[in-house]
Amino acid sequence: NHERPDGAVKADPGMPSSHATSLSYLSVYGAASLVYFKNAAPMLGYPLQLACAAVLVVLGVFLSYLRVRLGYHTAPQVIVGYALGSSTAL
Repeated sequence: NHERPDGAVKADPGMPSSHATSLSYLSVYGAASLVYFKNAAPMLGYPLQLACAAVLVVLGVFLSYLRVRLGYHTAPQVIVGYALGSSTAL
């Protein structure tokens, strides 16, 4: 199993990042729903709905990146977690 970076608060193995898995699942599932269901938010209109979907994915990527930046996980741990969550969402 892949160890966490030096100085991480937790000592347990961090592969894959469960936070990245959850964040990617939620953001990709939400974005896919907004893209697929064209009347999910009729008051916004479909173009703005697509923009919201993009923002959801970008937010999920950014929050996952923070796990690496703050030293809780290594990049491979977050990448594997993100891939696992997003593939499950689709």
